[in-house]
Amino acid sequence: MSHLNQSGNGRLHEYQVQLTFFGAEPIQLRCREDEDIISAGLRQGLLLASDCRQGICGACLGFLEEGQSTLLKYSPYVLSDRDKEDGWVLTCRLRPKSDLRLDFEYSADRVAYLEHWQNASDVTLRGKP
Repeated sequence: MSHLNQSGNGRLHEYQVQLTFFGAEPIQLRCREDEDIISAGLRQGLLLASDCRQGICGACLGFLEEGQSTLLKYSPYVLSDRDKEDGWVLTCRLRPKSDLRLDFEYSADRVAYLEHWQNASDVTLRGKP
């Protein structure tokens, strides 16, 4: 169930999410309160590391440096309670409740930029902007 924004007009809150990677400038994206980080990236032409999109593989592991969020159901075999307490998150299951800053332990070279996104068979990869 989604929440109304403060204006009460039925629109969902949208938050700023800063993504940081080894050796690169941060990437900014907008994420609605009803979507996960991976989906928000796709909506804006970024293909971030992920695989299962259900919280069972760990490919999307990131570190939440700042902000409030909700972590939807995931496998405890992939993310332990201790890891979660330390700040590790699965970005395929992470929904923002405020602006966020996330850090990834991989290079920005692993981020693909999409020319357009209409469906899985209609994707063209391009170089970094």
